[in-house]
Amino acid sequence: MADSPTGRCCLCGNTYVNYGNNAQPLDNGRCCDMCNMTKVIPARMSMPIDHQPHRIINPNRNDS
Repeated sequence: MADSPTGRCCLCGNTYVNYGNNAQPLDNGRCCDMCNMTKVIPARMSMPIDHQPHRIINPNRNDS
């Protein structure tokens, strides 16, 4: 059986097993579970939400 991959948390420097977590919006790297729960998720929750409806624009449509 193969060993689980490991890495170093981009936020605290601790080692994580498996693939870690996406550390965005705080960093572009991977982070450990503790930093994900205590830093990354709260940062994401504090970000504003875009409530604007998105319209698909067809460049071939002529509305004139």
